[in-house]
Amino acid sequence: MGKIEEKKREKKNKLLTAAFALFQEKGLEETSVSDITRRAGIAKGTFYYYFPSKEQLLEDVRGTYDALFPVICAPEYDELWLEDCEAIVGEDMAEMCAEMLKSACTGTIYGEEAVEAYAEDPEAIRFDCD
Repeated sequence: MGKIEEKKREKKNKLLTAAFALFQEKGLEETSVSDITRRAGIAKGTFYYYFPSKEQLLEDVRGTYDALFPVICAPEYDELWLEDCEAIVGEDMAEMCAEMLKSACTGTIYGEEAVEAYAEDPEAIRFDCD
């Protein structure tokens, strides 16, 4: 990748990072393009070079995490999940905690939440047998 492309990617990543932080702090509606560019340290006009709208930026933010979650939830990282959870909740609860966190990342639901979600439409139930 050339220096110009690298600079473009760096600017776009700064905008995405700033937006993600601001969306968490202030919410989507309360965050302006000016807020995002100020936080990123990038000119407002540059924002529109990368994103036609704040909503498109939100889609790009979401997309970056959609691709990341299956990677960090892969079996080769199970031990890391367990170690971190054990440090926080203890050995007895670590496995359950790790599974709950990974399910939050992947959108998997179980337990009472699954019962409630599928009570209205039992045909929507899918089994993951992979």
